[in-house]
Amino acid sequence: MPPISILIKPASSGCNIACRYCFYHAIAENRSVANYGIMSEDTLERLVKETIAYADGFAAFAFQGGEPTIAGLDFFRKAVELQKKYNTKRLEIQNTIQTNGVLINEEWAKFLAENDFLVGLSLDGPRSVNDYCRVDISGNSIFDRELETIRLFRKYNVKFNICSVVTKKTAEKITAVYNYFKQMGFMYQQYIPCLDEQGAEKSDYSLTAAQYGDFLNKLFDLWYKDFSSGLEIDIRQFSNFAQMAAGYAPEECGMCGKCTTYFVVESDGSVFSCDFYTTDEWRSGIFRRALTAFTTAKSR
Repeated sequence: MPPISILIKPASSGCNIACRYCFYHAIAENRSVANYGIMSEDTLERLVKETIAYADGFAAFAFQGGEPTIAGLDFFRKAVELQKKYNTKRLEIQNTIQTNGVLINEEWAKFLAENDFLVGLSLDGPRSVNDYCRVDISGNSIFDRELETIRLFRKYNVKFNICSVVTKKTAEKITAVYNYFKQMGFMYQQYIPCLDEQGAEKSDYSLTAAQYGDFLNKLFDLWYKDFSSGLEIDIRQFSNFAQMAAGYAPEECGMCGKCTTYFVVESDGSVFSCDFYTTDEWRSGIFRRALTAFTTAKSR
């Protein structure tokens, strides 16, 4: 069997903030069950056991949301415990988590460091840019809380990168955003464009294709100037462009030109083929059955 990567929603669409541009909230509101709640220990155990049994060589567990940390630190302790219990094949196991950082405290930071989690921290830029769309459920800024999380990550040597959603404001202020990230020492950055679906009503924060193109051009000029002077900041898009120019396939699925196959597992065990298609019509059943069907199809 091949290596496998599982994207897991341990808290379903549940979140403790209310980003204006949250695509998963919008998707979840258009299915029969908007929020499946917190993943049970039984579902987690079956998921870990069956993933490791299926894979050869490597298994990646990527925890996203909603906000995955609201499942609680004990949930993740149990996940690591189960990985160790069932990893009799001595697979290389990688854990990642994407978080808004609001619930991270000393205990969380210690756990993430000790268990070698790679963390994606969502941060759109300096306060004025971050507060444009990333606020709590009362509309208040979470910026200071995120800075405290960064302090804890650095105190305990947690591996993390910055994930920034590119809104119209980000694009307009990309020089200030990039310089802020550089000043903060964020050497690994990812920029995700906020684009409306074709034919959808235009939101006031989303980009046009032309604005996104202009953003990429400006960002590249800023990055290349630093790269040429010996400051190597890793920007995911540009790393993928370099791979493609060298004749290698990109690792980012949106650059592949076609959909790749991976599993998204909701908190009740429901399986979907992509994070953007977690609606009722794309539900592939419960993890055990979906994995079996996929394995059978691959073997034909």
